[in-house]
Amino acid sequence: MQHAASASWTRKSLTKGGNVAVIIAIFPPCFDLIYKTQLKQFGREERFTHWSEMLKSLSQIRPDITPNLLPIMLKDTDSPVVEDIEEVLAQADEAAAKNAEQQSQIQNLQLELQIAQLKAEIAETNARTQKYTEQARLAATIADANEAQTATERLVDIYTDTKAQIQGAKTASTNARDKTRTGRLKGVDLRDGGK
Repeated sequence: MQHAASASWTRKSLTKGGNVAVIIAIFPPCFDLIYKTQLKQFGREERFTHWSEMLKSLSQIRPDITPNLLPIMLKDTDSPVVEDIEEVLAQADEAAAKNAEQQSQIQNLQLELQIAQLKAEIAETNARTQKYTEQARLAATIADANEAQTATERLVDIYTDTKAQIQGAKTASTNARDKTRTGRLKGVDLRDGGK
């Protein structure tokens, strides 16, 4: 708030019937009040306490911005270690960036290793699948060959049995013919049962 005062002392001369009179007039001063909004200026310790309370509150809500506020707080409290703190924070940021880059490279290498391992497992699974498929085809071929051999053996057995039956029928027919011939020769008709 500023005060501007103005007071004036003036002399005026007036003539009344030839008389000169000097009049001294006192004008009261005028005050122009000008208001400006400013923050209340605290002492260094009070500002530090204020910042400490703000940092405690913000560290619970937004812990990621607390390191950025620290240099501002130190500048506001006129601390002589502001430059040192800023240098330490810059070094910590550089170290974090390098560490993040190394972690990124390690993660990329691990990802590539996992991809290679999965590709190897897929190739192994495909090879096993192909092996088992070939074994199944071979087993089917062997089974078909065994079935064909078994069928052939059955056919041979049937042929042999049929041939034996035919041979037996021929022999029986020949024997019956011979008996009939011999019976006729003797005058006995074997067809009537030998009566």
